[in-house]
Amino acid sequence: MSTTAQVISRARQASATPQLARRAIRLRDLTSLDDGGTPENIATLCQRAITPAGPVAAVCIYPHFVTQCYQTLAGSGVKVATVVNFPTGDADADSVCNDTAEALEACATMLQAIREQAGDAGTGHRTIGLKPSGGIRDSDEAARYVALADIIMGDGWATPNTFRFGVSSLLDALLKTLGQDVDTMAKTRY
Repeated sequence: MSTTAQVISRARQASATPQLARRAIRLRDLTSLDDGGTPENIATLCQRAITPAGPVAAVCIYPHFVTQCYQTLAGSGVKVATVVNFPTGDADADSVCNDTAEALEACATMLQAIREQAGDAGTGHRTIGLKPSGGIRDSDEAARYVALADIIMGDGWATPNTFRFGVSSLLDALLKTLGQDVDTMAKTRY
């Protein structure tokens, strides 16, 4: 059995490869949860979600943008996620129910409700996941997080259903690892 220090040491040896970069792109959530979100910003987010190296796992936006994202990303494989009762978690129950209903009616394929417990009430099984965010700025750091997941949870555990990077700025670093010219790509998005 490995000690924590041994696990960390093994993970620190991981470095970015094209294969890892492609895998990490599929583990990415692109998020727009700021108060200044506009339909134009959301359109750009959706364009970024479909990269030359394949789609990201999901875009995460406020409920009033779900329909736009769902229509824009239809058939792409990119999931549309939204949040309710976010970020403060202090909305009254009626507001949370209304926001949830609005998101579901708008065809959200994944709904992230802020609550204390999450699980499959029908079977009693829970899907345990990890969403590292903040401070992950380059492909080597992403490689270390994926390596940690593989070492601790087993090879192949880190999938879009169990592991998501929540750092939008990481996408450009991953694309650069694959030799993509992200500066040219950014100019053609606008």
